[in-house]
Amino acid sequence: MDWGRVKTLLIVSFLILNILLAGRLYFVPELEMYLGLTDRASSEAVLRALQAHEVVLTGTLPTVALRAPFAQVSLRRLNHNDIDLLRRQILGDEAVHSTIATTDDRPLVEQPTSFVLGHEDLVITTQGYISYHNRAVAKTEAPLDAEQAVQVAEEFFRHRMDGPRDFVFDSVIPLEEGSYRVEYVQTFRGNRIFPGYIIMVIKGGEVAAMWMSRLNVALEAGGAKPVLPASGAVLSLLNHRLNRGETGAMEVLEVLFGYHSPIYDAIDPSWRGVPVWRIRTNAGVYFINAHSGVPESWPLAN
Repeated sequence: MDWGRVKTLLIVSFLILNILLAGRLYFVPELEMYLGLTDRASSEAVLRALQAHEVVLTGTLPTVALRAPFAQVSLRRLNHNDIDLLRRQILGDEAVHSTIATTDDRPLVEQPTSFVLGHEDLVITTQGYISYHNRAVAKTEAPLDAEQAVQVAEEFFRHRMDGPRDFVFDSVIPLEEGSYRVEYVQTFRGNRIFPGYIIMVIKGGEVAAMWMSRLNVALEAGGAKPVLPASGAVLSLLNHRLNRGETGAMEVLEVLFGYHSPIYDAIDPSWRGVPVWRIRTNAGVYFINAHSGVPESWPLAN
């Protein structure tokens, strides 16, 4: 008998056993589920795994490229001409400059440019942040439904904001007293850039408020890494919930691919955005890193 070979086999077996045991400590009770899906990663198998933990999947899961790079994101700085164009688009030529009063003794980091036309206010910063308020909007006796609120937002989006082509409708969320929050999200090469947004509050058949942040985006050359499939992202979310002791029924409403990053205003002119799966559920909105399966946020309000 070759005792040297036997000794080597025993050592290798011991190492494999320890790896499996260590994996069980992290993935319990989901290790068996993950191992079972590796050879037959079908939608039926995913559904069975989710249903075992009262997770209901609404709709179908999307597919994306097998590999994706990181993104470079930066604030879109606005010059005088950019600001004047926005003034004319949103308020019109008759809008005039106004002064913003600070609410405390601290000076503003940047003095934004503000305009007023009747009961409408517009504030624009050179960092690319835009806010609009209509002070005359009042509550109506017959509140709008969600579809009507989206129509009001779309009218404002197209005719008062010139319909930016790099933004798409994202969601409509009911608020109190018959008002709604309608959200658009920025896109780049067909993928959503979640820090880029247009948010409108619809009240009384009008846009009561609007906020916008538009970013510069570029994909990093080279370095594309494998992307976790949407089903793997949902299973990763389930596993992290269980590891955190979160149990109970959850409905997965939507799964979308895009890029996510907090917005920074630092010395560096740009920062990295990571590819993510955004998972919208009845318990909140989660961003799961599409490379690693690690949550990027936990969670945002739905």
